[in-house]
Amino acid sequence: MEIQGGVPQDKGEAAPDNQRRSVRLPCAGARCQFGAVMDLSKSGCRVLAKKPLELPAGATVNLRLETHGVTLLVPGRPVCNRKRPDGRVDIGFEFVITGPEMASDLMEFVRVSLANHEYMRRSA
Repeated sequence: MEIQGGVPQDKGEAAPDNQRRSVRLPCAGARCQFGAVMDLSKSGCRVLAKKPLELPAGATVNLRLETHGVTLLVPGRPVCNRKRPDGRVDIGFEFVITGPEMASDLMEFVRVSLANHEYMRRSA
C-alpha cells in the first residue's frame, strides 16, 4: 500500500483487517459527484469511481449524496483508494459528522437508500 496525495493507495494487495466502525448497507441508485455509492453506513461510504481521489492528508470534501430524489451534503474524508481489476477505483470515505442534526439526516438518507434497494431487489 502506498500513500499518494495523503490518501492510502491499495494496489490490489490483500485487504487489511476490517477497520469499519459501523455496519455497511448496500445502496441502489445512490450517487455522489465522484461516482456510484456502493454501500454506506452512519460513519462512511464506498464509492465506485473512474480514478483515485488525491487530496492532501486530512483534507475533507463535501460529498453530495443523491438517491431517489433525496440529496444530502455531508463532509467526508477519503481514507483509501483501492484499485479494482477492471481499472476502476473504490474510494472509502469517512464522514465528518458535525452534530446530531447531520447524523439524523444521514440516517434518514441511509433508510431511503436501503428501502429502495429492497424494493429493487424484490421486483427484479
